[in-house]
Amino acid sequence: MKFFEKDLEEIIYLSDKDKLSDRGLCLHGKLKRQLKIGNYGNADLIEFNRPYYHPYEKCFMKGTINILELKKEKIGVSAFFQSLNYLKGIQTYLDRKGKENDYNYKITLIGNEIDTSSSFCYLGDIFNNPLDEQYIFTTSKISIEIYTYSYGLEGIEFTQITGYNLTNKGF
Repeated sequence: MKFFEKDLEEIIYLSDKDKLSDRGLCLHGKLKRQLKIGNYGNADLIEFNRPYYHPYEKCFMKGTINILELKKEKIGVSAFFQSLNYLKGIQTYLDRKGKENDYNYKITLIGNEIDTSSSFCYLGDIFNNPLDEQYIFTTSKISIEIYTYSYGLEGIEFTQITGYNLTNKGF
């Protein structure tokens, strides 16, 4: 059976969020599919969590915008740069509306394997900023997560990729 990028997109988009979480991919917000971001292109999936009022803190907290870039095969630096293009488009749009600082931003890259032939495999460790509750008036954060997926008889499974190091570190 051939498995295409659109199949991966459809599984993520249509699946129950709790079942996705059980399979290793945690999404909590509203998903948009093939979202056109002006001349910046069409993003595979975008997850939105709107800013909200925190009753105990008595102020607004940042929302999160998560760009999910999907590849049916190996995920590498070109997918990362593609998602940066979408991120810039979203930030530019929100800036025009005066809302760029209302959000933290996340890039989630998903493929069936990861390119380990370059420094790309370190991105998830170096840019793993926790996007916990944050006041709107603070500086926005950007976080990157990288996942591989496997698809078989038991369905789909996602594994977050972290902790890459050189085998021979030279010291």
